[in-house]
Amino acid sequence: MDEEEEFVERATNHELLFSYTEDACATKLLKRIMKCILCECIDQLFILRCITGSSIVHSDDPPSYVSLDERYTGTEDHAETRISSVTSNYDKLAKDIHLIIVVLSDTKSEINMVDTFKVLQESCVALARMQEDEVQLMLDASANEKAVVELTNLLEEERLANIRTIEETQAKIQKLRFEVEDIVVYGRYEKTYFERWELSRNEQNRMICNDKENSYKNTIKQMEDNIELENRCHMELMSYVAESKNDYMEEIQYWMKRYDDELDSRENDLITIKANLEKITEDLEKTRNLYAERTAAIADWLEYKRIKKEKEDREALEIWAATKIQAWWRGVMFRKKLGPYRKKKGKGKGKDKKKGKGKK
Repeated sequence: MDEEEEFVERATNHELLFSYTEDACATKLLKRIMKCILCECIDQLFILRCITGSSIVHSDDPPSYVSLDERYTGTEDHAETRISSVTSNYDKLAKDIHLIIVVLSDTKSEINMVDTFKVLQESCVALARMQEDEVQLMLDASANEKAVVELTNLLEEERLANIRTIEETQAKIQKLRFEVEDIVVYGRYEKTYFERWELSRNEQNRMICNDKENSYKNTIKQMEDNIELENRCHMELMSYVAESKNDYMEEIQYWMKRYDDELDSRENDLITIKANLEKITEDLEKTRNLYAERTAAIADWLEYKRIKKEKEDREALEIWAATKIQAWWRGVMFRKKLGPYRKKKGKGKGKDKKKGKGKK
């Protein structure tokens, strides 16, 4: 990059150098000096070209401005066409030497003819412009390299993320494959199970229907037997009812006759019972009167016994109370020494004296 910047600076100085007017080479001295310098440079370049020994045929036209697309389109080795490139390829060196020889030769011819150096000036300007394009291209290439590095890192991150996503997706796919296989196997067994279950269910329903049909047939047969039995029973019952009706009519006649006979007998018995009842009623009235008299007598006797008993009880109570009072009074008199239980005076004094002596 330093060499490229130095080359751009030199090209700028050359533009300033060759920006003078055409009168700059008007003097013969300067014209001769320029011719001598150019001839010496051309001789040195011829010698250098002979040393390189390149056999490539180059164009004899002076350099003109060529865009980057025209220079590099279809070129594999860009170092051969770059102006400021450093390479060990001698073909590019020979090409550059030939270019300088052509420019200097045309400049020498122009100075001899018209005393100007427009060819040299235009060639330097063209080379400077191409150099600027190459510098800008290198700067763009550096920026693009950084962008490429960033994009490469981003691409690598995305690639790793995509790899992880692919691995996760493959794991999910594998898991889903196993699940699908399980579902397929489960569905196959489920289908087999349902087919067998349907066969069993149909067979079971067929058996149930046959059982119901047989049950209905048995019921129909049983009902037919019951109807036949019912008809037979009805016939027998009707005959029995007819016979029973006749028997009941005979019994009714018998009981009606017996009722009449018993009614007459009961009426006679009722008359007899009424007569006996009147007699019993009279006896009952007499008995009631006698019972009333006896009851009054018994009541008087009980009242007499009660009064007599109360009197005896009162007399006994009075005797008991008198005896109790007498006993109490005797006890009091005995304790108090009253009445007949009083102590005699003479006997009492002698005893007191004896008691006094004894105490001394």
